[in-house]
Amino acid sequence: MVGVDCFAAVANEWRSVVVHAARPPYPLSLSHAVSLYALQGFDGKTLIHPSQVEACNRAFSPSPEDVAWARKVVDAAAAQEAATTRSSGDSVLVLVDGQLIERLHVAEAHRVLQLHDAIESRAAALPLAGALKA
Repeated sequence: MVGVDCFAAVANEWRSVVVHAARPPYPLSLSHAVSLYALQGFDGKTLIHPSQVEACNRAFSPSPEDVAWARKVVDAAAAQEAATTRSSGDSVLVLVDGQLIERLHVAEAHRVLQLHDAIESRAAALPLAGALKA
């Protein structure tokens, strides 16, 4: 990936699935906490126990819907760029599912596909890759 990765801090309560967040001031399940971190733009979370891995993988991995969206965006942008002359200097603008897509969305779509491909490659290299996929 390009840029700086941002990870949420470690949760020391590894025996339970509860994270005591400073704000909001009440305990959250690990699954809920990492989902919030993903929505806030974190790339991952530091972990101290294997029991935390599944919830984090689920929260920070692109969903099948995210991957499908990214493929549509990349394909539509490539088609639009192929149809546009290079001399115009115009930004690539295209509609995907009724939404205006610009270069920043195309860059995000490429990031989603890169992450998805990296996860798939790593899963395929594991000895029990088939058993690990849900």
